[in-house]
Amino acid sequence: MNQWNSHIFEGWFTISLPDLWEYEAEDVITFFSSEDGEGALQFSLFKRRKNIIGTEEFVNQQLIGFIKEHAIKNVKSKKIISSDCTVAFAEGTTDMDFIKIWTIANECKYILATYISHNKTNELSIVEKIIDSIRME
Repeated sequence: MNQWNSHIFEGWFTISLPDLWEYEAEDVITFFSSEDGEGALQFSLFKRRKNIIGTEEFVNQQLIGFIKEHAIKNVKSKKIISSDCTVAFAEGTTDMDFIKIWTIANECKYILATYISHNKTNELSIVEKIIDSIRME
């Protein structure tokens, strides 16, 4: 069984990753398994402008906008609210790949997270645990 380790992205969030997962941080943060990885989880980080709309409406708008912009097909979506952030998520397909999208926000920060792989595999359950571990600052 893998050990999970906490990683701090100063001023943004804390996340837990399994031992065999690594990340690279450039314009986006890319998380991936270093051993037989099947896909990649990417985070784009944004500061929210003055809160004209509520967080729940904001994450829904961001999710719908991403789905339309990238022509995601066969979409299934949901939203949840936790103590430190609101999350809307959906999964579907692009022309060649499976994709799952999360829009995660609190009052002042927003994370767009996407996981893309050729097929929907068991790796998705690990990715969902990684997403569940996020604690926004």
